[in-house]
Amino acid sequence: MLEILIAIAIGFISGFFLRNVDKLTKLLGLSIQSAVILLLVSMGYKLALNRTLFIKNKILFFQAIFSSILLFVSFIAYIYFKKFLKNIHKKEKKAKTLSSLDIDLHSEKSDNLGKSLSFKGEIISVSINILAILAGFGVFFIVPEISRTLLDRISSYILYILVYFVGVDLGRNIIKLKSQKLDLKSFLLPVESILVTFFAGFLFSLIFRKNIVESEIIYAGLGWYSLSSVMLSVKGFELLAILSFIHNVCREIIAILSSPFVARIDPHLPILLGGATSMDVMLPFVQKFSGQSFTLKSFYSGAVCSFVVSFFINGLTSIIL
Repeated sequence: MLEILIAIAIGFISGFFLRNVDKLTKLLGLSIQSAVILLLVSMGYKLALNRTLFIKNKILFFQAIFSSILLFVSFIAYIYFKKFLKNIHKKEKKAKTLSSLDIDLHSEKSDNLGKSLSFKGEIISVSINILAILAGFGVFFIVPEISRTLLDRISSYILYILVYFVGVDLGRNIIKLKSQKLDLKSFLLPVESILVTFFAGFLFSLIFRKNIVESEIIYAGLGWYSLSSVMLSVKGFELLAILSFIHNVCREIIAILSSPFVARIDPHLPILLGGATSMDVMLPFVQKFSGQSFTLKSFYSGAVCSFVVSFFINGLTSIIL
């Protein structure tokens, strides 16, 4: 977490001093896109490297995939439920209040780099991301196998570079950021993300008739698959470690691939789906599809989620030890 914070801070300072260099805009956009593709390629390679986890137990694999889909559906349902409650509240207000609330609901999306992506553009973006992951998966069978340690190091460096570029973009748009504040709604983002995640874990335990604590352990990684799976493995929960790894990897992939579409439903939704990854991997996707003003919120929410993961894992495992 400290490395990510340093990278985005250095990027922010660099962007501030380069804020008047107009030629940097296109180059910065290309750099962010290139870093995203490289990160997705490395993700695909990691999937290939861990492919034995997916084929060892097909029932286990299905449960892990279903758990991530259930989480996605839970977040969608949660957002629509909130909208439903808002609509009921709006009907009780005067026409003037109704109008102001409607403007407020959509105003934050207006600074999405001055662009409104078409549906066709979103399809292209998702297709590129899928191809990048598949390319990484294919590279595994072409080049000599890279050690997990080296691969993690390479992925980390790519991530730091990506976050640096995001920081540069934030620094160049500091005037816009000055008007943005973390209000109460923003402060509650990580709380919402955590509560909906654990609610999905509860539903998972009911559907598969599993121990509720074990089900919540699977979801407790909040998208941080490397930390949660390692912690569970060290504690001797090998089966839960596998489930947690697959679930959280799928959560991250679903959050990335769905971001162009779910941001249309609610600009906060990519942040909620990202969980712990909203502070790093999801940053460029939130910035692109939700809007520049949501980048700070995304980093904050992801940082809080990342901070509490270890506490959740330790607390839940202590119950069944």
